[in-house]
Amino acid sequence: IGLWDTCQACAREGSLDSAISEVTPNDIHGFVESHPNLKAIAFNGKKSAQLFAKHIGAIPGIRLLRLPSTSPANAGVSWEDKVREWGKIKEYL
Repeated sequence: IGLWDTCQACAREGSLDSAISEVTPNDIHGFVESHPNLKAIAFNGKKSAQLFAKHIGAIPGIRLLRLPSTSPANAGVSWEDKVREWGKIKEYL
């Protein structure tokens, strides 16, 4: 399992994801090329998936999984639901 951040750099006042602007994306294409066994990329929340879609888009042969944010600010989703949804990455282990 690899951990990845969509943003290499960005501007953000405060801690809300909705305040993210001026995004410089990381080089995911280089990462994918150097990891040919990669089958999926999971996103920690909706904003992460949205930024990836906006700045990078689809990558042939890679499944994109939008998972619920683990942030305490995402209190609308129960811990049990988060665990169930995050369990979807098991099929890629």
